[in-house]
Amino acid sequence: MTAMVMDEVNEYKAVSAMHWHRDAYNNDPSNYPIIAQLYFDGEVDAETAAENSGCSQKVTPLGFKWNGYDVILIETKYTFMDYGEQTELFAGVEYDLDYWKNEEGTGKVQDLTTKALFGFDIMSLGWDDLTQDQCAWIIGELFGVNSGVKNPFVQEEKQEDPVTELDKTALIGTWVDKTSDWEDTYIFNADGTGTYISGPEYDFTYKTSGDTLTLIYEEDDTEEYTAN
Repeated sequence: MTAMVMDEVNEYKAVSAMHWHRDAYNNDPSNYPIIAQLYFDGEVDAETAAENSGCSQKVTPLGFKWNGYDVILIETKYTFMDYGEQTELFAGVEYDLDYWKNEEGTGKVQDLTTKALFGFDIMSLGWDDLTQDQCAWIIGELFGVNSGVKNPFVQEEKQEDPVTELDKTALIGTWVDKTSDWEDTYIFNADGTGTYISGPEYDFTYKTSGDTLTLIYEEDDTEEYTAN
């Protein structure tokens, strides 16, 4: 039975897979997957090599276990005919596989053991390749064990800088805008009223909220200033 997980939110697909050593294959070894050929034999057979080039494999222990087995990440790269470079990601464990075969000549049933891999082939559904941490987290979730990796798909919210709180009492007094042509003057009174002088005089009331100062003139004409 094959299990498949399609996560469209985090943009990955995982399909359960078993890869065996060629000893467990009774068919032509060329039909046996590149991932297993490279992992168990360190090279691909002649027929496979004729159809592919640049085969390479990287095996990385992920630092946690499942059912007592070390979990590993296998990244296999190869060029298949005219389709360009292919990359396969497998995360899982190596274990001993019990199998049987008929002895040549006698037909006697042989009970044998060989190496095998069990885990998941993992594929990205997006444009970006999956990282090692993403693969470790995925296989930890699928195996139901703690991978020791914090969910790498969750974007931490940026912490906003705290808002400056205006000290209303510090406004009380007379302030002159030296950048204006008329050296505009603002007078702030303790009772929340004030006067703006720019040739003519304009009375206002004022209030503060966080880092915002609001001047309120007649007929709800307002001006807002932000502290920086």
